[in-house]
Amino acid sequence: MVESTIGEEVFRQGLNLYLVEFAYANAEKSDFLSSFSKIFKAIDYHHDPFLSTNFSVYDYIDSWIYQRGFPLLKVRQVGDYFEISQQIFDFDNSSEFADTQWKVPIFTQENEQDEV
Repeated sequence: MVESTIGEEVFRQGLNLYLVEFAYANAEKSDFLSSFSKIFKAIDYHHDPFLSTNFSVYDYIDSWIYQRGFPLLKVRQVGDYFEISQQIFDFDNSSEFADTQWKVPIFTQENEQDEV
């Protein structure tokens, strides 16, 4: 999912940058995530409305890799709009992680039109 959101090129180059920079050194989580952020910032995404507005690759990847579980999204139509909420999908219904939030890209398509 990370690759399909940030793009194959950013994913591949970010992973390559990380492996080259830390081939013979210790690394931390922030080093891994920063490698993707550096590549993402170097590539022009102004043509993409989702990726060009307040999108943090660091926060996006961090929310998927380093949190327990995965999100359960609920979509509800309210008039002409849709309301989307999320909660943790957890078999043991633990309230310990109830406030966990993921950065979830939402893409829509109406009939045969391009994605928005």
